[in-house]
Order: sequence, then C-alpha cells, then structure tokens
Amino acid sequence: MERDSDLDIEIDAMAGVSGQAALNRRPAFGDISLPLQPGGPDWGLREAEKSKVRQTLKSILSVPVFDRADPEGPLLATLQVDSDLSLADSGLDQEEKWRMAERFADVVSLLLEAGR
Repeated sequence: MERDSDLDIEIDAMAGVSGQAALNRRPAFGDISLPLQPGGPDWGLREAEKSKVRQTLKSILSVPVFDRADPEGPLLATLQVDSDLSLADSGLDQEEKWRMAERFADVVSLLLEAGR
C-alpha cells in the first residue's frame, strides 16, 4: 500500500463512490473496471484524481459513517473498501458485505466519538 499511486489521492467530497454514499446516505458500490459511457456512472473525478487511481483497482464499496446517537444527523465520514478483484469476484455488491461494512462504520463512529 505504501507504493500505491492513489496513496495521496484527494477526491471531492461528493465525487466517486464515496460521494454516492454521502449523497444518498446509504452504501454504494462501483465497478471501476467498466469504461465510462453515455448513461453510465460518472464518478465526478477531476483529471488529476483519475490519473492517481491505480490501474489494478476494479471494485469499491463505500458506506456512510454517522454519529450513532444521531443517525439522521450530519455525515461524519465514509468508509471505503476497495479491491483489485472484479465486483462479481469481490462480492462488494452483495447486501451481506454492505451490512458488514456498516458494522465497521459503526466502530469508526465510536472511535471518532471517543477521540473528541
């Protein structure tokens, strides 16, 4: 990971799969191996960001992180799981994987709360 080209990537808050999770306030996944095409997903990445995405990346799952005491409140963060496996092989599009990631997001929420 220390040599990943996307180690220092900065994506706009509402761009990428993370942006979809933030906008919709629910888990989102993306098949990064699909070429962009009319009517397809537009991840909203700037060219500088696109150039940093590692070539082997194929799928991403992003879940929102909320304050567990105020789940309707503001978004605290998003938690990403990315894979060099295809979406079908990684299973990141399966609800059981979303639910597991949401449990990890709850832990992140608790850690953020403990650090205040």
